[in-house]
Amino acid sequence: LDPRNAWAHVERGSIKQNHGDLAGAYADYDQAIALNPSYAIAYGYRGSVRRAKGDLDGALADDNRDIELNPRDAWGYGNRAFARKDKGDLAGAAADAARARELDPKVAVPDIPASTGLDSHVGGGDAPGLKTPH
Repeated sequence: LDPRNAWAHVERGSIKQNHGDLAGAYADYDQAIALNPSYAIAYGYRGSVRRAKGDLDGALADDNRDIELNPRDAWGYGNRAFARKDKGDLAGAAADAARARELDPKVAVPDIPASTGLDSHVGGGDAPGLKTPH
């Protein structure tokens, strides 16, 4: 691993995350961000770890930064939709899910209960907001 390569840290973090090592993954994503503060995907991955650990405010902050840096990233909107749903912001989750699906119809988004009166057809993902690195 080249310690100065942000991409390498994200790749290794993804492997750790997929094997359940959330602390190790978080450290790698943190290092990637330290090396390249404009690396949007690193914020997305770190946000997914924060969400998995129950840090929804931290996840939203990372998801917001991911989207700020890359506003056409469907995955960023999908991740933020999951975090917003987990926090009980169903309207925000529905809006993010709709935007994610507009950008990429195959991206995982949370199901929004029909009883809310919100756009429940945008759901269809059981995925925890993780994606395979590219």
